[in-house]
Order: sequence, then C-alpha cells, then structure tokens
Amino acid sequence: MVEQKRTKTVKGHGKWSAQDIPHRGWVLIRRSSNPTKSFKCEMCERNRIKHVFHMVHSDYKVELRVGVTCSKHMSIGYVRQKNRPDKNKAIRYSPHRRKWNTSIKGNEFLNIAGFNLTIIPERGKSGDRTWGCRVTKIQGGGYQYYGGLPNNKAAKVKAFEVLNDYLTL
Repeated sequence: MVEQKRTKTVKGHGKWSAQDIPHRGWVLIRRSSNPTKSFKCEMCERNRIKHVFHMVHSDYKVELRVGVTCSKHMSIGYVRQKNRPDKNKAIRYSPHRRKWNTSIKGNEFLNIAGFNLTIIPERGKSGDRTWGCRVTKIQGGGYQYYGGLPNNKAAKVKAFEVLNDYLTL
C-alpha cells in the first residue's frame, strides 16, 4: 500500500523524478516553434509545448525537447527566484497596472508597500510643463523628490524606480 502511494505522487513528474537523468547543467542548443502544440515536454511529460527548447547534457546521450519552464530549471545559468537577491521586488508593482488616486490638490498618488508615491505637475524653467515625483515613507521619515520629468508616465516610472531602491536597501 505504501508503495502505491509513492508511485502515485511521483506519477506525472516525468523525468524530473528519475534519478539517472541530470536535472541541472543542461545547455540550450536551439529553439524552434511548434504552433500546433503537437510535442509534449520530454522532461515533465505533462505539458504540450508551443516553443520547443532543444537541450543537451554532457552526462546524458539523448537531446531533450522541452518547454520554457523546464528549460529554465534545467539550464546552467538558472537561479531560483527564492535564492536571488530581492533587488527586483518592486517590479511586480508596475506603475501602469495600478489605479492611481487623485488627491484634494489634484495630484495623482498611490500608497503602496508602506510608501506614498505622488506625481506633481510643475512649471519648467522656460515655462513649459514638466512633472515631478515624490516618494515618502508613510510611517515617518523623509522623502525624495525628483523633478523636471517630461510627462506623468516618466514621473510614475521614476517613482517606482525610487520605490525599488528603497525596497532593496
């Protein structure tokens, strides 16, 4: 009975559960498209794949045709997201995917990850309209202000870059 349970949990993982096949250190030799999705990934043996990655390994004789997810896990340079330094933490806080609120003064703002991001229209030295952004820590603390940006999209991107810097300290 125990043996059946073990087989059941391993079933569906394909070559990932095989001990004689290397899991890391593979090299991509070429990539091809498969619009009909007629191939099944040869590593996980579950997913039908549109983009076929042809991988080779020095300790394994056969070239494997795998999907994008398996190829990332198999390739030499792949580092799992958990083990990476958290320098891209704010990337998921994309300025274009968020709904910005409007303050009483008419400025766009967003409260995110304990910070207040404010987009402020201003007048440039020559009288033309420019934009600035202010990033303030909500729980006390100073702020950083950047001005002279060409449009509000650039100001939002700059605000998120500053937020990203704060989150990676």
